Amino acid sequence: MRKYEVDAIRSIAVILLIIYHIIIVLSPEITGIGFISLDVPENDPSYYFLLASQALNIWRIPIIFLVAGMGAAFSLKRRSLSKFFNDRVLRISMPLLFGSWFIVPISGIVFESFYRKNTYTLSENLTRIISGELINPGHLWFLWAIQVYIFLFAIFQIFKLLKNNNLPFKKIIEKILKKRFGLLLIFSLPLMLISGIINTESFANHVWFFIFDNLHGFFLGLICFYMGMLFIAIGELFWESVRKISTFCLVIAIILFIIRMIIIFPTFSDGEMLLPRVILNILTGFEASNWILASVGFASRFINKKSRFLNYFTISVYPVYIIHLPVQQFVVSKIVKISLPETIQVILSIFFTLLICYLIFEVIKRIRFFRFFFGMKA
Repeated sequence: MRKYEVDAIRSIAVILLIIYHIIIVLSPEITGIGFISLDVPENDPSYYFLLASQALNIWRIPIIFLVAGMGAAFSLKRRSLSKFFNDRVLRISMPLLFGSWFIVPISGIVFESFYRKNTYTLSENLTRIISGELINPGHLWFLWAIQVYIFLFAIFQIFKLLKNNNLPFKKIIEKILKKRFGLLLIFSLPLMLISGIINTESFANHVWFFIFDNLHGFFLGLICFYMGMLFIAIGELFWESVRKISTFCLVIAIILFIIRMIIIFPTFSDGEMLLPRVILNILTGFEASNWILASVGFASRFINKKSRFLNYFTISVYPVYIIHLPVQQFVVSKIVKISLPETIQVILSIFFTLLICYLIFEVIKRIRFFRFFFGMKA
């Protein structure tokens, strides 16, 4: 039976990720990783956008991997192992390769042109893209990460165990889930342990990885991917548990966020740690766990039915994500030149980025050849 809440979680998580990418253009430091930045004066009201984005920053990537694990488990239920691997490779590697080759470089060219660092003509830039000179996974790095996890789990026969309904720890976790807060314990504890053991300098900025250059991001994603598969293998017991604790988790997440922003963050920014870094990382791992479980729980409670609206966003969300950054760079480069309050600029950037992306998607979905390169069924 298809769980429509998983489609909803995936769609909402990716859209929030796009919005996050737009909000952070308020930070001048973002130019260091190739984002066009809005010229925002100090103490501008638009900084409240940045403050709000910090609630999302610590769990925006882990929930993507959790949902990817859930998607893998659903896919394996309908396919043999060989067909599952073929499907995963094609549906993930083709958008990654196509996007890295032809989409991501456009972001860099728009960025360089805006800051007058690109001296190439249009034809020269096209030649650089087509030749593969500018190939770069960029914002599609998480697709590469999912492929890495699939490869590792294949080596250790995890998918075979999943197919046979015999995943490690499944029976133990089923017993724990029967306790009211058992789900919060089994999901948050591994994230807290990884956060404390690795003790990264910045939890929020180290939720990513490319190969094995960031152990915190690598193991955080690995745990979430495995948990996603495990929860689908457990079935309705998981969904009942996550619905029951969703409100509690949301309250805890908000409290921990307020503590992190009002009490801890100011002293951390000034170079003074109110608490040892290992404690901060453990608390942040616990906060991230609560945001994720609250999101999954509320989606399961309120967005768990088939609808045309949900179906549309399920199909569109990855193509829109793949193309969003070049579109965002273009939109921001135009809006920044308009004399408007920064808050209005951000809102307009979000609106026009999403609008243009969905208009482009409407074109892509009608061209069968293109659908394949954007992860859609032909």
